[in-house]
Amino acid sequence: MDIVQGSWGKLNKPIVVRTTYYLNTYDEFGSTIGPEDNQQISVYAQRLSKVVDSVKSYTGKKKVIIIAHSMGGLVAREYIRNGGKSSVDKLITIGTPNHGIYADIASNCESLIGRSEASPECSDMITGSTFLTMLNQQETFDEVEYMTITGSAINKPAIVYGIAYYACNSKDGYHDEVVCASSVPLNGAVNKIIDGTEVSGTGTFHGDLIHPLKVPKTYEEVVNFLNF
Repeated sequence: MDIVQGSWGKLNKPIVVRTTYYLNTYDEFGSTIGPEDNQQISVYAQRLSKVVDSVKSYTGKKKVIIIAHSMGGLVAREYIRNGGKSSVDKLITIGTPNHGIYADIASNCESLIGRSEASPECSDMITGSTFLTMLNQQETFDEVEYMTITGSAINKPAIVYGIAYYACNSKDGYHDEVVCASSVPLNGAVNKIIDGTEVSGTGTFHGDLIHPLKVPKTYEEVVNFLNF
C-alpha cells in the first residue's frame, strides 16, 4: 500500500517506527542488493539513513528522534556523523558501547552473536578500532540532543549462556553483563546510570534495559528526556 507523503503527520500524535538494520536492502525494482547482517557498522548507518528519509517523508517532519539499543547506538551515531545530524532532533542510546567492548566480551564477540567467522561489526566495536577512533573524534554534535543510559548491574563476571565472561578490563568494573559501564557515557550528552541486578538464566541486564516492565526506570528516563 502506498503511503501519501505527509499523511502520518496529520494524525497529530507521536509516530513510533520500530526498525532494524539487519533486514535485506533492495533496489527500486525490489531485488535484493545486500545481505542482512555481518557488515560494517557504516553499512548499517546507510540503511538507517533510508529509514529516516522515509519517516520524514511520511510524517512531513524535518527531524526524527532515535532511540537505539546496544550497537544500534553506534549505527545512529555514525549516521549522524556522516551527514544525518540535520535530520535528528534527539538521540537516546541504551547500553551502547560508545567507547568499545572490552576483555572477554570483545575476544568472544563472534561466538556470542552466533557467528563462526570473523565479523566486521565485532571488529568495529572493539575498543581502539579504526571505526571507534574516527567516530569519537567528535562524540556529540550541537544540532542533536543526546542522552545515554548505562546499565550497572554487577561487578562480577558476566554469565552469558552459562559461561563466565569479563565485560571490563578491570575485574571490579561495573557492567550490564555485556557492556562495561565506563564505555557508555558521551561528552556533551545527558548521561544516566540505571542500577539493577544480575539476570538469571540466558538473559542479561543489558537485554532487559529496553523492556519497560522489567526495567521501568529506563522508560521513565526516556519519557522525561523527551518531555512527553
